[in-house]
Parts: sequence; C-alpha cells; structure tokens
Amino acid sequence: MSKIRDQAMRNLKSAGLNAATSGAKAADKAGTGLFRWMVTDHSGVDFHMPRGRGFFGTIWDLFMQIVMASLVSLVGAVMLYLVIAYGIPAFIFGHF
Repeated sequence: MSKIRDQAMRNLKSAGLNAATSGAKAADKAGTGLFRWMVTDHSGVDFHMPRGRGFFGTIWDLFMQIVMASLVSLVGAVMLYLVIAYGIPAFIFGHF
C-alpha cells in the first residue's frame, strides 16, 4: 500500500510541477505580449517623424509639434472669443 501511495505522491508532485511550469510560461508569454503592445506606437507619431535625427532631434521635433499645436489652439480660442464677443452682437444688431 505504501508503494502505491508513494507513486501517487510522485504523480501529484509531477503534475503540480507541470502545472506551475505551464502557468509560468503562460504568464511570461502574456506579460511579454502586453509589454510589447504597451510600448508600440499606436498614435502614428513615428510615421510622421523624419528618420536619422537621433534621440535629441526626435525630442526637438516632438517639442515643436506640441508648441505648434498649442499655438493653433490658442489662436482658435482667440478667434472663437472674437466671434462670440463681437461678431454675434454685430450681426444681431446690424452694426456692419
């Protein structure tokens, strides 16, 4: 009876080891895939960047894009303010 119990324990240990190994491999594969997805450029910024500029050249290009987007947003906000503050009242009251 002891021999059968020892064999059963070895089988359980082997099954547990196989399950742990399979689980670790699956977790590693899932983690690797998730990390690759996270560091992939999904915005398309890389497509619009010139090649061969180096790290600081790329940082400079990104900085200039942020500055230009901010300026365009600021100009748009000023124009919207002017239209609301002066254009609509002038149109309503006929002051052309």
